[in-house]
Amino acid sequence: MKTILILEDDIDLANHWQTWLEEAGYRVLHESDAAGAVAIVDSIEVDLVISDIFIGSHETGFSKQGGLSLLSHIMLHSDPKPKSMILTGAKPSIALNRHVELLEADRFIAKPVTRDTLLQEAKELLAQPKRSSHLPPEPL
Repeated sequence: MKTILILEDDIDLANHWQTWLEEAGYRVLHESDAAGAVAIVDSIEVDLVISDIFIGSHETGFSKQGGLSLLSHIMLHSDPKPKSMILTGAKPSIALNRHVELLEADRFIAKPVTRDTLLQEAKELLAQPKRSSHLPPEPL
């Protein structure tokens, strides 16, 4: 069974996505902050990460500890890397697109996303092999 990790601070939205994906036969884990998502990626094999790019914080508004932070961690520490799908309600910009491209996200999709789109994108990504990291070998 393929494992999908959702990083999303909107609990209602994450619950919808989780229900749709579980009904399609996937094991789904949900975190609402990047630190929790990183802990999962470091402890179990995840096949697909679905992440919001910006995560809200009650104290500071939007946090830098969202999808960009999670993708950075995956790029630097995961081998092989899980597939990644970024879903965002953020206003499109060249800078944001470039960040996502540099962090090697497999899909970048605007919210809202329909059930059919989410399931189709997940199915397509999970059918592809994971990529090996381009990291240099660990020093001896």
